[in-house]
Amino acid sequence: MERTRRTRDFCADWLLQVLAENGPMKVSDIVEAAKEQGYSRAMVFRVREMLQDVVVNTLGYRHPDNCWRREVTDGN
Repeated sequence: MERTRRTRDFCADWLLQVLAENGPMKVSDIVEAAKEQGYSRAMVFRVREMLQDVVVNTLGYRHPDNCWRREVTDGN
């Protein structure tokens, strides 16, 4: 369980960094880039759920052109 938690934390850091560097991205592109880093699609979606206040949808999760973006707040 500790390994899964660490992997999830690394994936969360990676996702936040990718969105900070690239701006909004299509979910399919994020998943593809994550796979290149060794993260599964399921892991990416678990991390997205964990970061629901920081990583947000641009058009609604069912919209075909939806992207994820990093919500920038004073604390981030």
